Amino acid sequence: MSTKKREIVVGNTQYPTKQAAAKAHGVSSATMSARLTRGWSLEESLGIKEHTRKRASGNVAPITISGQSFESQSAAARHFGIDVAIFTIRLHRGWSPEQAAGLEEYVPGERSGDSIFIKGQHFQSHIQAAKHYDISYRTFKSRLDRHWTPEQAAGIDRHVTSKVVKEPIVIEGVEYNSISAAAKQYGISRQTFHLRMKNGQSAEEAAEVVKRVRTKTLSLEDDSVTVGGMVFKDYTEAAAKFNVPLDTFMKNLGK
Repeated sequence: MSTKKREIVVGNTQYPTKQAAAKAHGVSSATMSARLTRGWSLEESLGIKEHTRKRASGNVAPITISGQSFESQSAAARHFGIDVAIFTIRLHRGWSPEQAAGLEEYVPGERSGDSIFIKGQHFQSHIQAAKHYDISYRTFKSRLDRHWTPEQAAGIDRHVTSKVVKEPIVIEGVEYNSISAAAKQYGISRQTFHLRMKNGQSAEEAAEVVKRVRTKTLSLEDDSVTVGGMVFKDYTEAAAKFNVPLDTFMKNLGK
């Protein structure tokens, strides 16, 4: 059974096969096929027309650098004389736009982090927020890691260290001279242990020796809740205020 070869027309010339068209234009059939597979037009694959390269889609997103807006990452890179590929790689590695553009020095180990809102103002990164409030990035991040609010980390609101009642920490009849000692004994992080006691749990509840007696069923639909002396309509709002994922927030509270 014979298979009829498909004819091909280039301009006003008809060729019996693609191979014949390629040979007539001095192009190998393998090269022509590879070009067609990559989306080149027939004329481009035969060298009759110049192939126009398209922009990489990852470089066309709008970007703002030091208050100046650019229609794409490529445009920003060209403006600051930075190779587009290098500029894009820097952003993917967590550099801030200003660092990627060479306007600020990148310090190894510092990451831009997620975007953040402080007093309703949006910042593209933690580094950008720290710079705006004239606070070192390490100090700002350390405060957030200790569950300070964004406003407290930025120095806008005063951070008030909660005071756990200064009574002996007694668990299963054993007295501990510090929260750290008790937490270590029961394999619980000091931060979690402290947070549980701060929110009204007994030492034995914080150590998970006894089950916490709950005065009401906890759910996201509960009435207002109090965390760190602040009142929120629910746990979702409280987690957002402290800039912590809800699951992590509830786990730290021992919920």
